[in-house]
Amino acid sequence: MPNTIFDIQLMNMNTFVGQPLQVSGGKVIVVNANTSRKTTLLNPDNAFASLANPVTPIRGKIRFAVSGTPLNTLVDIYGIAGDGRFFVVKGVQPANPTEILVSTNSRDQLAIVPYDINDFLPGVETDSGIILPAGSLVLPFPFVKVVTTAAARTINVGLLGTSAGLLNGVSTTAAATVTGILNGASPTIGSLIQEVSGTGTTAVLKPTVIAAATNISATLVSGSTTGAGFIGVPYFLPLS
Repeated sequence: MPNTIFDIQLMNMNTFVGQPLQVSGGKVIVVNANTSRKTTLLNPDNAFASLANPVTPIRGKIRFAVSGTPLNTLVDIYGIAGDGRFFVVKGVQPANPTEILVSTNSRDQLAIVPYDINDFLPGVETDSGIILPAGSLVLPFPFVKVVTTAAARTINVGLLGTSAGLLNGVSTTAAATVTGILNGASPTIGSLIQEVSGTGTTAVLKPTVIAAATNISATLVSGSTTGAGFIGVPYFLPLS
């Protein structure tokens, strides 16, 4: 089967001439179109050897290959540029597009992280690869869009090393968008985005500051055999 190459440049949509967004770093997750499962990637610059997914852009250039013919190859891209700005492009074909426009004006962002049980080993905190920049402010409103359910199972969302810091035990039983519960019998808001006031029994929401660049992580509860969807983490970029 032939290999198909994708070659895409990030562009600054807020310049008059459309300059390349040639910032270093960032990560790009490539998934099969209309799913949250990672695509198997190949390196077109190394004899089509296996390539890690997420991909690291080089000066804003996203380059990878997949096995298959161009007409039958379609992927979705979820990425964060080296300056911390998030972007999503769906239905990407080879050479269509060759550029992705990224807005550099806004500081409010939403990271969208695909998850699939084939890519996230149950019971193990898994690094999504999406890196939130130092100085950014994570807002206390993360959520999970459950697409493929897992009966009587849950998912944690955190920052790498604090596996349930954002969401702790959110249900994946129903195909729905699920937010955290702050108080009540079974609160699911993580410790990083809440604080306790007064007598210590009433929690209130708070943002959390990213002291050093940190990756978003997720943990499917041990014993899960199904499960797929998307994680949303809203954040503000640091003030310049």
